[in-house]
Amino acid sequence: MHYPLSDKEKNQRQIWAVTRSVLETDKFKHKRHGQKSKSRWNLFTRILGIFVIGLKILSLYRTGLENVFKIEINSHRLIFPNLPASFDGFKILHLSDLHIDSVDGLDDAIIERIKNADFNLCVLTGDYRKSSFGVFTHILEPIQKISKQIQSEFRPLAVLGNHDTYLMAKYEENSGM
Repeated sequence: MHYPLSDKEKNQRQIWAVTRSVLETDKFKHKRHGQKSKSRWNLFTRILGIFVIGLKILSLYRTGLENVFKIEINSHRLIFPNLPASFDGFKILHLSDLHIDSVDGLDDAIIERIKNADFNLCVLTGDYRKSSFGVFTHILEPIQKISKQIQSEFRPLAVLGNHDTYLMAKYEENSGM
């Protein structure tokens, strides 16, 4: 069930959106409390590029790409002494860091893997796209496609990650989350 937001919640979302838009416009050069160094990220990107070239030379890149589609569901049983009886056996499917635009067909592989999974609630915790800036509309359809395939007792819950733009928040209703 979808609940209407209170005025306080609407105000908090607006403050979040403005703060996030400033950070995104600034390309995350600054954190909320000062300047952020991008030198380590640039070094990491270069090292990653060299690593990819090495994998291609050693003919291991294709194997790594095939592993992307070997999606696993890991189960963890958590025991809480004060858990209400109504939550005994409650199962949560947690999908995180999907980066569904990284590899063609990844959305279909995710759907195939979760279609027979047994869970009561699905939570999606951000990083739906590969890049942390620029166009995002190309991932809206795959997100909606995945969301429509989530068969659970409750509507999926979703939050944005550091790779996702605040502009995606307005599409959450269309995505079924």
